[in-house]
Amino acid sequence: MLDRSLRLALLGLVALAALAALPSASRAQIQQPPPVIERLEPTAGPVGTTVQVLGRFFRADQRLFLGNVELPVGSRLPSRWSVTIPAGAQTGRLEVRLADGTTVTGPELRVLASVPTPSIAGFTPLAGAAGSEVRIQGENFSPRLTDNTVMLNGTTLVVRTATPTELTVIVPAGASSGPFVVRVAGAGEATSTTTFTVGSGTQITSFTPRVASPGAQITLTGTGFVPLAPRARTSANRVFLENVALRVVSATATEIVVELPANAASGRLLVDVRGGGRAYATETLSVLPAPTITALEPASGVVGAQFRVRGTNFGSDIRQVTASIGATALTLRAVAPTELTVQVPAGATSGPVSVVVSGLPAVTSATPFQVLLPVAVSGLEPISGPVGTEVTIRGQGFSTTLTDDHVTLQNVECPVLAATPTELRVRIPQTGSGPLVVTVTNAGTGRTTQPFVITTPPFITRFEPAAATIGSTVRLFGTSFGTNPATVEVALAGRRMEIRAITDTQLDAVVPPGATSGRITVTVRLQGTGAAATDFTVLTDFAVSAIEPASAYPGQTVAIRGGGFLQEGMTVSFTGARSPATYTFVNGSELRAVVPADAASGPITVRLPDGRSLASSAFTRTEAPSGVGITEVVPACLRPGCTLVVRGYGFGTRPGGQTVTIYGQRLRVRRASAYELELTLPRQAGTGPVIVTVRGQPAAQSAQPLTIAP
Repeated sequence: MLDRSLRLALLGLVALAALAALPSASRAQIQQPPPVIERLEPTAGPVGTTVQVLGRFFRADQRLFLGNVELPVGSRLPSRWSVTIPAGAQTGRLEVRLADGTTVTGPELRVLASVPTPSIAGFTPLAGAAGSEVRIQGENFSPRLTDNTVMLNGTTLVVRTATPTELTVIVPAGASSGPFVVRVAGAGEATSTTTFTVGSGTQITSFTPRVASPGAQITLTGTGFVPLAPRARTSANRVFLENVALRVVSATATEIVVELPANAASGRLLVDVRGGGRAYATETLSVLPAPTITALEPASGVVGAQFRVRGTNFGSDIRQVTASIGATALTLRAVAPTELTVQVPAGATSGPVSVVVSGLPAVTSATPFQVLLPVAVSGLEPISGPVGTEVTIRGQGFSTTLTDDHVTLQNVECPVLAATPTELRVRIPQTGSGPLVVTVTNAGTGRTTQPFVITTPPFITRFEPAAATIGSTVRLFGTSFGTNPATVEVALAGRRMEIRAITDTQLDAVVPPGATSGRITVTVRLQGTGAAATDFTVLTDFAVSAIEPASAYPGQTVAIRGGGFLQEGMTVSFTGARSPATYTFVNGSELRAVVPADAASGPITVRLPDGRSLASSAFTRTEAPSGVGITEVVPACLRPGCTLVVRGYGFGTRPGGQTVTIYGQRLRVRRASAYELELTLPRQAGTGPVIVTVRGQPAAQSAQPLTIAP
């Protein structure tokens, strides 16, 4: 169907032809219809804008005005005029002026301010092949596609999108390198300062690696790629593996690095450059699941030993798998998807195990495999001893992990106390003699060339008496003495004793001349030595030689000198006293005794535990001085609450008969006599003399202060 305007124009032409065929007189009588302006395209624009005036009955003798400014008509059709807004024109209604002076008024045409000149700030990419899309950034572009004309070195480009600040164009076939020229209708033109390079199309020449796992990075090499701007979130290069999009990590004009996602599968790589071209790789990328190593079983072994590498994704083709420990290749014996069986080759050293499957990157075990030396035992020390003896075994191939080393004697486990690669220290258990057998986990077994002999040393449980003079017989009780005196030696403080009788549990020996107090030992040949738990005391001959002083009053201490005194079991009796006196053992030749309250003048008797007794020369009991005095202070200990004994004279015979203080603190009197007080030290710590106050008497004070610790 013909356009309505065209039909009107044709009708007008027909009418004009008919009019021309009439005689002049008849034509003069036909009246011409006035022009009609129906619409303007556009209805506004700056100076220089081309406007299409659409209507009816336009004729060549008609003129078009905007105000008082005539608009030049570029082209004339009966229903369309093309005019340009001239300089000086202002907004107003269009007028068609006829030859007879009449005027026809049309719609308003708004004259806008002049459009600023466009400018080009830059474009991306800087190079591309025919068909590439280029974004030109700048200012003062027209949002109307048809108002923007873009040329590259004289070749007009197709404008796909337009905004005031960016134009998107397509590089046509046959274009050559050069600057971009942007011409905006009614605003002028701008030329880029940078040259766009028309290069070859998008192409993938190679990629590496050819085999990879999800998560790996693939590097594509080729042409026509768009560099990835720093810190850019998206790339103009879109890369696919079959239908799966890959993340672009980095990009230059000739290289793209992408990352395989978890759902990637084998296929061809495709690069699609936004605004550029597309290209497929000529070879297939194989995507295989990455192998993993979860365990080494066992984790150690000698050269030649086999062990299993457990994990995942090993496959089943032994030709596609390699394994190594350090720089040494392991011998593959079997391959399964979750397990490899390998053998330790000669020259291998300890280290992590690496596995390569189908050319994928190597995976390494988290823990090392320990390559062990075969177990060999070279010696032990000592070669004999009792149960509990610690023995050092020397050799090689031992593990520093104690639980990996097992040592037995007569099939009984010996506890391993310490281990180095060349030494083990073990304790001998309760068992029989024999060679020591060493077994190290995954390293083999070795044994000593000579047996370890377990000895049974003698053991002394007690002896009687605990003290005796030279020449006395001492009876030892115990175990493992044997019955042959020729293989037994008894000694006192290193001096040999004569054996008088012997059984396996009892032995009689004589205290030798010149012996001194000390330990008694029993040595049984080839079995060892046992020692008594306590010292034996060698006594001198029993004697009482002197009393110092020879006279004293009750409460005073006298020294009894002589010989053969014992630390325990003796009694000291004063003439007239109902009970033995309190005494202190100083040494074998001196005792110190306190004169009892009821003692009388006469000899002092010393009695041994065996009933022997001796009396001293006469001792004179004197009367105590008048008043109150302190002769001796004997603390049981020097801490609060301990017992303190104060000896002297003039004390009250009842606990309340006197007051006793020390550094201002009162002491509790637990027991009292005229010559001795038993007290309790105060709870407060301090230092000071002991002061005894008896009613009606001057106070007495100890010669030396006491210090009570907290």
